[in-house]
Amino acid sequence: MRLSSKGLGKMSLHFDLAEARIEIGVDGYLWFSGRIKERSVRWDYRLRLDDADIVQFMALARHPQIVDYVAERLGVRLFRRVLARAWTTVREFAGRRPPALRAVDPESRDGVLVEGPR
Repeated sequence: MRLSSKGLGKMSLHFDLAEARIEIGVDGYLWFSGRIKERSVRWDYRLRLDDADIVQFMALARHPQIVDYVAERLGVRLFRRVLARAWTTVREFAGRRPPALRAVDPESRDGVLVEGPR
């Protein structure tokens, strides 16, 4: 995806969320962090998501315009495979606890990992 901001002027930066480090913070939030590297820009980022944010993303994924957009660009066959894999993952985790993620202190600017709740 591309990231734009008034502070960037007309420039937009490539932002690959799939490359983010994902951790559960000691504050209970889900944190995504990484570095945007494009041209002369080196920009560390951190995104904080809570339960409501995740539910809203899932609700967006059900929106008919988004489903049409993704199906049209991936093709229906590939889109169905992606959904099937996602559903398989959900079923695998249903009824059992997923592996513990490392926790990160949200106040830390250097990304120091700390022991957090499980």
